[in-house]
This record gives sequence, C-alpha cells and structure tokens, in this order.
Amino acid sequence: MNKKSYGFDEIKLGDFNIDLNGETDDIFIIAASFEERGTAVVSYLKDDYKCKNAIIYYNEDNCNYSRNLTLIKEHLKQRSENKLVVKEGSHRNIQKKNRIMTEIAEYCKEHVSKDITNIAVDITSFSRIDLIILLDYLVSYIENVKIKLLYVSPEEHGEWLSKGYSEISNIAGFCGAFDVLKPTALILLSGFEKERPMNLIEAYEPQEVFLGFSNPAVQEAFGERNASSQAELSNCPNVQQFNFSARDIKECCDNIERIIKEKIIDYNIVLAPLCTKLTAVACFLLAKKYPEIQLVYCYPQEYNYETYSIGMSKLFVEYLDDICS
Repeated sequence: MNKKSYGFDEIKLGDFNIDLNGETDDIFIIAASFEERGTAVVSYLKDDYKCKNAIIYYNEDNCNYSRNLTLIKEHLKQRSENKLVVKEGSHRNIQKKNRIMTEIAEYCKEHVSKDITNIAVDITSFSRIDLIILLDYLVSYIENVKIKLLYVSPEEHGEWLSKGYSEISNIAGFCGAFDVLKPTALILLSGFEKERPMNLIEAYEPQEVFLGFSNPAVQEAFGERNASSQAELSNCPNVQQFNFSARDIKECCDNIERIIKEKIIDYNIVLAPLCTKLTAVACFLLAKKYPEIQLVYCYPQEYNYETYSIGMSKLFVEYLDDICS
C-alpha cells in the first residue's frame, strides 16, 4: 500500500513529495475554510510540483474563510497549468451543494487523461458531508480515476469545536434501506463533542449503540480527550464501546466492518462519522460497499471559527484505490 505521513518539521522544509508513485496530478482539489492548517499543503509543496488543473471550493455560509481563500489562490496560480476554477458551495443548502459538486465532477470529467486520471484532494478543510458527496460524485462520474487524499492534522484543538444542534439528515446518495420491522443499530465514530452523539441517539432511538473511540488516534492527547469527553455517554445501558483508527482509513474500515457484518442482516444500520476526515472517508467506502447503510450528518448551530484548531502537526497521504484493493 502506498501511504506516507509527514511531521510538520518535514513539511516546513518545502521539499515533501505528495506524488508517491511519481505521478503527475491532472486535477488538484482543495477547500478554503477558516482553519490555519487548511493552507499547509499548498504553502509547502515542492517547488517543482505542478498540476494541470486546480479547483478551489468554499462554502458561502462559513465565516473567516476569505484570508485562506486568497492564500490558496496565490499558491495554486503558480502550480496549475490552466486557469484556477473557484466554486462557491453551501454547507446547509443541499440543492446548491449538489449542483456545485456536479459542476466539479463535470469539470473533472472534461479534463480526464487518456489512461488514468490522477486527482489529488486535500480533504483537510472540507466538511464531512461535503467530502463524502464530493468523493461520491468523483468516483461515479469519472472512469479510470486514481484519487489521492491529503489530510493535515492540527497541533491542538480549541476548548470547544461546535455547539448546539439544528438538524440531522441523511447524506445525499446514502439514505440506505429502512425496514420498520427491524431494530436499529447506530454506529458512532465519536470525537470531542458531547452534544452531537447524544442528538443522534435521541433522534434515532436505536436499540443498540456502538460508540467508537479513536484508538489509535492521530495524536495520543486527542485519543485521551476523546475518551474523557465521551465517558458519560459510554456508561449508558444500551451503549457498547469499540475502537477505531482515526489515522488509517483501511484500518478504520476494518474496525467498523466487523460490526456491520454482525448486524446488517437483522438491523437497520445508521453510521455517523464525527471524528477525523480520514474516518469520514472510511464511512464513505463502507456505505458504497453496503448500500443498506444510512450515512447521517448532524448539523450544529455554531462552530468555533476563532480557535477550532491551532497549528499543523502531520500530513497523511493515502490513495483511495489502495484502500479498496
């Protein structure tokens, strides 16, 4: 399996290589958000890195993204052979989101290579729901595509990440199958937030809850914080605990699939990714493999735009087809 992770000291040298197989990226896709780490990849790429096309995505209803959007544009102008494509989507307006994702997929389809189309996606600043929908559109629209995923973890997270709850919805394209005669099993990949897991439990009223803890975590301290933040919920009578990898997509898939295989015949399965973007990719892959699964997203009322995360710690590089093979 082709995979590499870099420490930030290595990244700052500006000579790290994201093309692990010596490929040339036909398309580079990145999201502009409010986090500092969202500019790390484009800021420190090797001087000779080039891509044929570059797409920048951002959400109209986010705050504090404009500085990062400007920085990303400046860096990618030097990397992309063709004119930058900038797409404004929406976090909460699903119609606009789907329309823009369709436009991105259509653009990629129009700029394919003769043999294999190499697409690099910096998943760091995509929301989980945006990321899953984007990946679904890319693999559905484009034949012979090789997708490379780049993820930058932060050095620290703020005291809180989000607050409140506005709605819960199935992720478009992953409504799954629901049998009223079957009980429901809810699989939660938990992070630091307490409210969103509880909101999901209250909404679905599952007969069984599988509460996942990030072990191994991206950083040991993050794993400890995850465990402490979910301690109260883990003591509920219908909750069973399990561990999943927050830093390895294939390992995370294996961790979740054990539960799916045990329950999928007799239960409706609802899967909620609330941890790293790498684990959201794992949930996407499992939902493609098991179309009966419902993928769900819980929208918070408020994000911590000021101190959601601090700094940059590691860069993870994975190829989607390596995970699936």
